[in-house]
Amino acid sequence: MESVRKLPQFTYFLMPVPFDQLCQAVGAEQIIIINASKYGVDALIFVLLDLFKHVPLPNIDLEELTVLSSEILLQQPAVPIEKLQQKYNSRYLKPALRRVWK
Repeated sequence: MESVRKLPQFTYFLMPVPFDQLCQAVGAEQIIIINASKYGVDALIFVLLDLFKHVPLPNIDLEELTVLSSEILLQQPAVPIEKLQQKYNSRYLKPALRRVWK
């Protein structure tokens, strides 16, 4: 495993990526991280590197979140063609996100 991490672009192989690098990768103004455990589910909304908001998600549990995330991952198009991506977003991704935020 350590030999893999010595390769370029694999520094964090099977490890959490530092938050500042995630921000650079997505280039977004906000990043939402969903934290889930057997004790509950909540979201952390990062607006800037030093500013975040905690949002409890009491109407969903780890089991349901696991099912939703598995479905959206399995249904994701293998080839990022715009028409396929739009269909995937409307059929799987958006409904799953709506369920999480309800």
